[in-house]
Amino acid sequence: MLFTEMIKACCLRLLAAFAIWAAVPICAQDKYEVLAKVLQPYGALFYSKSAIKAVDAEVIPREGPIAFLNQKVRIALQLPDKLRLESLDPEKQAVLCRSGQRVWVYPKSLAADVMVSRTSKGKIPDFRLPFKDQEIVMLPALFQILGFRAQTDPDGDSLWVMELRLAPEIVDALNAGPWTATVTVRQNNYQVRRIQISSDTWTGSLELAKASFSRELPAQTWQPGAAYTEGATFVQPDLFAPVLAKLTGLDLFQ
Repeated sequence: MLFTEMIKACCLRLLAAFAIWAAVPICAQDKYEVLAKVLQPYGALFYSKSAIKAVDAEVIPREGPIAFLNQKVRIALQLPDKLRLESLDPEKQAVLCRSGQRVWVYPKSLAADVMVSRTSKGKIPDFRLPFKDQEIVMLPALFQILGFRAQTDPDGDSLWVMELRLAPEIVDALNAGPWTATVTVRQNNYQVRRIQISSDTWTGSLELAKASFSRELPAQTWQPGAAYTEGATFVQPDLFAPVLAKLTGLDLFQ
């Protein structure tokens, strides 16, 4: 079955589910609407006609094979080819920055640690989703929500907690391993507060301290600036993937 046909099949299944949920309590009825509002700004990053092309976020990794556990980390992403990953702990500074095919790291030792991993694969690919525009707007239909409940934290904030996974048809089409995610969402603005992902090979969790979406980020975002002038090293593009894997525990370009 073609991938697009699988998308359509998932959407038809979702519509059928909505017909059933109409007769059950509102907490269950609204769970895909909540998911759609949570995913909307992230999907917009990859939608060709969207004015939103950048996100600037601060996260705190709490679990997983990542170099910045329990430290605040800045993630600045601008489609199609800009990324800045930066530890905000002054005692353990590290930066990986990509702007097109131009890559720099801080400190110099970060590049030296992965020199043996040079792959000589040529250009770094653009950041993208394996979906067409018409499929991106249907992102909620690609997931199965396994659990959905309301919750209040100790500070009195109202939250939703969703357990979800990709629909089996999509997992098969992408030839991806199965995984599940538990996502905690603020009810007042649909922003992700915490996410935990588990698979057979990788488990990680992080808290999202803040995230802002815009058309583009300032040009200086992709430069070392005064704080990193001493010790910033421009490296060949083929070091981008191994440095990213070293910092995040994920090989996104394998």
